[in-house]
Amino acid sequence: MKFINLLFLIILLSNNLFSQQELHDFFTIKFIDNLDGIITGGTSGHGLILHTTNGGDSWQKIDGFSGGLIRKSEYFYFNQLMLFTSDSLYISSDGFGNFKALAYPEKFFLLDEHFLNKDIGWISGAGGFLYSTVDGGVTWKLQNIDSPGAGIGALFFVNKEYGWCANINNIFLTKDGGLNWTIVENTSSTRSIFFSDSLIGYSLDLQFVCKTTNGGLDWSIQNLHSWKYLKDIYVNPRGGCFVIAAYDYGDASIFKSQNGGDEWSELILENFSSGMPASITFSDYNHGWVGFFHGMIYRTTDAGTNWSALSLGLTDIAHESNSNIAYNVSQNYPNPFNPSTTISFTIPSSQMVELKVYDILGREVAELINEYRQAGSYSAQFNAAHLSSGIYFYKLKAGNFIQTKKLILLK
Repeated sequence: MKFINLLFLIILLSNNLFSQQELHDFFTIKFIDNLDGIITGGTSGHGLILHTTNGGDSWQKIDGFSGGLIRKSEYFYFNQLMLFTSDSLYISSDGFGNFKALAYPEKFFLLDEHFLNKDIGWISGAGGFLYSTVDGGVTWKLQNIDSPGAGIGALFFVNKEYGWCANINNIFLTKDGGLNWTIVENTSSTRSIFFSDSLIGYSLDLQFVCKTTNGGLDWSIQNLHSWKYLKDIYVNPRGGCFVIAAYDYGDASIFKSQNGGDEWSELILENFSSGMPASITFSDYNHGWVGFFHGMIYRTTDAGTNWSALSLGLTDIAHESNSNIAYNVSQNYPNPFNPSTTISFTIPSSQMVELKVYDILGREVAELINEYRQAGSYSAQFNAAHLSSGIYFYKLKAGNFIQTKKLILLK
């Protein structure tokens, strides 16, 4: 009985003492050439925009945006930017200056978007709603599609006439700009669609890549020989198909095919430490980027043969106005977890760092870090496959700074 009371007291105190720090996630990455690009995302309550003019070697936070998490974005020449949150579209056309909010149609919740230019585009959302615009989102026109109650989560157009979209049950095709849609495939949970022209295209669900050569009328499965979760696909017009995938946080891969999906090679990102891949893009045949949840970016300059991580700290893009680096220990993510989770932290100066995990009785169960580290932001993965379900604590010690937080293993 004493142990039960002690356990209850620890849980009660930890709920009050351990605050959760949100990490910035990157949802969309866009480049208009080999040097000029943006990456967008944020947290649940704060949108984030980063801009680079040197291919990603360095990034600048764009201030002045007051909206929430940016789920999608479009980037055009002359710094024209479209930002899509779940409930509003924001536009900046004066070099990332003033952001103008444009309302979506009533009761609309964004799931996907596709714009051919700054004026012509489509948005799809929960409840099976699909709208088009020809004036950059000032006005919207409801599309004639039969998707009652099923959210449309994947959307792609190759020109003003030919487009495809998908809900959890079907893939749809339009040949008249969205005025009429027909079902061309019964499927399950298509998460991404990419067409290189009006005939050749790919669809992506959680585990399979499918290809069509007749505009979506017939599809064949492309075998990646992988059980990892597929996240996004990009097809280079000059050759090369790329799929980003991960099995768990810290286990990411980029799959590449040079023959239209008949054969695939896998590149495991060995230096990758946390997060999930979210978006992939190329500016030409050689230059490409992948954005990850938890603030990571990878780049290739040789058509996807090799990828390298770009240096990007989290402290300089926090939504607080103070830019000085400070100690910070983020709440592990995911939490609860099974069997692995990621712990991120920041130190303001070079020093010895210890990161250890303890059980509820104070016994050490894992030593994640015990070494000298330079000032900056870091992540460590904790795999608890050998432990039983329950409450654990992780403690960061750096110099005189010590902080402890709770994590929950739920098998």
